[in-house]
Amino acid sequence: MGQLCFLFAILLVLVHVKAVRHIEAKYECGKACRNKHKGEEEASDCYRRMCSGL
Repeated sequence: MGQLCFLFAILLVLVHVKAVRHIEAKYECGKACRNKHKGEEEASDCYRRMCSGL
């Protein structure tokens, strides 16, 4: 039973790390779009094209 709890805890940590990396990747992509494009509409288009697949 203790091994099952240990494996479940490891699984939770791995899922959390993956989620955090996903959020960071989307944030960095959005930041790059905002830096590259001055207009809000251009930045939004860039975000939709480049960041939606992350």
